[in-house]
Amino acid sequence: MEREQEQQQNLAAAVQVIAPPQAAPVLCAAVSEGCDSGPQVLALVHASDEARVLCRWSRELPFGQERRVRAPCLLECAAACVCGGDNAVVAIGGVDCLVHLYAAPLSQPDHGGLGEFRWLASLKGHQDWIRSLDFTQPRNEKTSVELASASQDCRIRIWSIAKKEMAPNTPTTKAATTAASYVKMGNDTYCINIESVLTGHDDWVTSVEWVSHECLVSASMDRTVSVWTPDKESRLWINSTRVWGVPAGALLGNVLGLYHASAVAAATKAGVSQLVAQGYGGAFHVWDVDASGSAVPRFGVSGHVGRVAGVCWCHAEGTPSYLLTVGEDKTARVIGRYHRTDTWHEIARPVVHGHALRCAAFLGTTHAFLLGSEEKIVRLYDAPTSFLASLCQIAGHPLPIAEAETKTKTQAATENEADTDEARPWGAALPPLGLSNQPLWAKDAAITDEQQQGVATAADADDDDQDEGDDEGGAASTLTSCSSRPRVLDSPPLEEHLTQHTLWPERAKLYGAAAEVTAVACSRDGCFAAAASAGGRAGTVSICVWRVAPRPSASHTPCMTVAASSAVTSLAVGSLAAVQYRLVSAHRDGSLTLVRWRGDDVAGHTVTRLEGAHTAPVTCCDFSWDGTLLATCSGVATAGASSTSGGEVAIWGEEGGALEKRRARPVAAAATALAWGGGGLLAVGDASGTVTAWRVDGGGHFGTFEKVEKALHSGSSVLGLSWCRDGDGGEGGEASWLLASCSCQMVKIMQLQLQEV
Repeated sequence: MEREQEQQQNLAAAVQVIAPPQAAPVLCAAVSEGCDSGPQVLALVHASDEARVLCRWSRELPFGQERRVRAPCLLECAAACVCGGDNAVVAIGGVDCLVHLYAAPLSQPDHGGLGEFRWLASLKGHQDWIRSLDFTQPRNEKTSVELASASQDCRIRIWSIAKKEMAPNTPTTKAATTAASYVKMGNDTYCINIESVLTGHDDWVTSVEWVSHECLVSASMDRTVSVWTPDKESRLWINSTRVWGVPAGALLGNVLGLYHASAVAAATKAGVSQLVAQGYGGAFHVWDVDASGSAVPRFGVSGHVGRVAGVCWCHAEGTPSYLLTVGEDKTARVIGRYHRTDTWHEIARPVVHGHALRCAAFLGTTHAFLLGSEEKIVRLYDAPTSFLASLCQIAGHPLPIAEAETKTKTQAATENEADTDEARPWGAALPPLGLSNQPLWAKDAAITDEQQQGVATAADADDDDQDEGDDEGGAASTLTSCSSRPRVLDSPPLEEHLTQHTLWPERAKLYGAAAEVTAVACSRDGCFAAAASAGGRAGTVSICVWRVAPRPSASHTPCMTVAASSAVTSLAVGSLAAVQYRLVSAHRDGSLTLVRWRGDDVAGHTVTRLEGAHTAPVTCCDFSWDGTLLATCSGVATAGASSTSGGEVAIWGEEGGALEKRRARPVAAAATALAWGGGGLLAVGDASGTVTAWRVDGGGHFGTFEKVEKALHSGSSVLGLSWCRDGDGGEGGEASWLLASCSCQMVKIMQLQLQEV
């Protein structure tokens, strides 16, 4: 924790925040290469037909002096800038298919500094919108630069801008095409010439970047990354290396291609040693490039590309713990620890849905979880055998020894157990026109017993995806038409594998919700599940409870339904010795609803409503792990005032069948999420992005606490929290805990060393 805080402080000291002078968003930014002792220019393009250019004269100084540039059209895509000689040049591309050049005199601050920008020229040639621009300066050349421009016309153009004496009687021009053109920049004359036109991409070129003055890397919507270098003899630019992102036949995942690529320069024939590209699915694709130009894929970093709505840990026995996250990018992702590097990576993507995902909860200590989304159905998913085996291999954990966890369809067929709960599918496949992940058995996936027992690396699994045999007709052919081929891996999978081969089968659909689901919860013994939704009529809310153990009822209808008059923000289910169950719902009007029943006697349940539990909307509620205490939090987070709008955290007990507030503690900002851990640990997140952990005793007293001084999710509220025990503890009676938090497009896992009690 101290090391993380130190890193955040060092980063904050090195970051300069440039406040926007207007409400228009920044579309792109570019900074000149410059030198350690020379000036440097930063260009920002806004969505209001305006660009801001800032300058500094040393790397130790902040960007200060600012100039404005008005463009002739709505700016859409990219900007780049470079210092050449005594002038600063800025290139801006837009929707008019032109590259506009602007120049300003550049001198020391005591001689005027950065002058006013004037339109220099417009470069014609592209037939579609400009998507990316980048400058480079050849070695030992202070008065010339080269500009690369990428466009939606699938082409890249390289322009040369060099200081050059103009022959007598040569006219200057403001538009440069394929012929050499001369422009005046102050007292100097510059020659603008098109050097090369690079073709090879089959779709929009979304990114272009200079690796060195003789190496260029580009990314495209055709899912490829290309490295361009000039031939030593002919000096013509050729495509020296080309790598593919997601396979073209993939039906899931990143079908939109790549929108940015970068590379690490190397003194080899290929010109690069490593390639990195980012796709619209939120993942970084990484390749190692050898001297001959051959690229080998590596696992990279991935994450949600939308608001992360919830996080929850799986505490199943016999396997390592892992984190489940759900988001509004319509995906559910599993994050696990890689034992060789002791780092966390996405190891599975159980759900790629058609609706934004709102909430999730595991069924007790099993690998099954409930999923709520913008639909009326609550879906129940269960981990396949291929995932459990990969999870243990990646975490360096012994394989599960329980026969029910490792049994496959091939084994079950000989025992005539194909339709029993003991038979766990090998994987899952999503039909082309469906939202339900169908179970994929080992024989349907064309996996032999040797392949089931073997372990493949992420790169091997990717190679297997390129060479797939035809399936014979029937149901198996329908399910495997999306090329789903689960494998057992011993390292984090590549994005290409995550998008197709790590789905979890859907075990059941739970019906009864009147509208889209807003919250779900499960009892710690995994017997009961609850979900809340906005009612079918205005002003009504319904809470449904299902009996899900040992398995959901055949009709999948709720065994109990409770009506409420205010929107439900959170649900919590607690139990005492599996005899008495309690369901608590938190509401926006500041009230709580308590539902109690004993065992399977759900028909005899009682409902108690507590008005005015909080003066502000109740944002979250959760039962302690032993089920004796209930924690709630409240607050109103208003835009621009989240740090001044306070909240409250309350601890509740049960007396005579009713809730009784035992302790309450105010917090500086609106409390937005909370979660109990073992040993009385309670974590609370607020609207400022800060997370605080308390130790609460059996009487509800707040004890010692650890507060993260630097906001974990700066600028956004904490939306979810979840605890997990990490190992057996450390020295001196300390226990190691993992605390996961989520906010807008961010998931953080913190490791806390806390004294045992």
